Amino acid sequence: MGKLKTDLLPRIYIPATDELLSLDDLISLAGEIDAILCYAYLGDVTVSVTGDKAAATYEDGFLEELLVFLKGKGVQGITFMPSRNSMTQLNRLMGLCENYGFVQISGEDINSPRQSFICEQLAKPEFRHLADAAWMLVNREKEG
Repeated sequence: MGKLKTDLLPRIYIPATDELLSLDDLISLAGEIDAILCYAYLGDVTVSVTGDKAAATYEDGFLEELLVFLKGKGVQGITFMPSRNSMTQLNRLMGLCENYGFVQISGEDINSPRQSFICEQLAKPEFRHLADAAWMLVNREKEG
């Protein structure tokens, strides 16, 4: 799976254009359906924590400016994967989320059959708030 993601995907991927909502339209839709709109943080990859990511630059170089922009637009949350990023990246991100009042939601996913269904990082005390956020989402849906 990792080989396909790093070698094949860049050769066959076609960037989406016309079918995408603008950010303003997406924020409007989220408001209409009472959704918590989240930005999915990737974080720069220098050395892959999971061993399956190629080195790439994403948003770490302008992260604070990005979060200020997103907050100003009405984005309410940030989703991220503790297993994907370094603790330095995660501590910075979580601190900025706290400063700007973003809901923090775990974005852990399963990408290969060899990947465990248990994310060990989520058991750490520094990520306890992600479990609390998951229960907040469950309760929000129940009250819906």
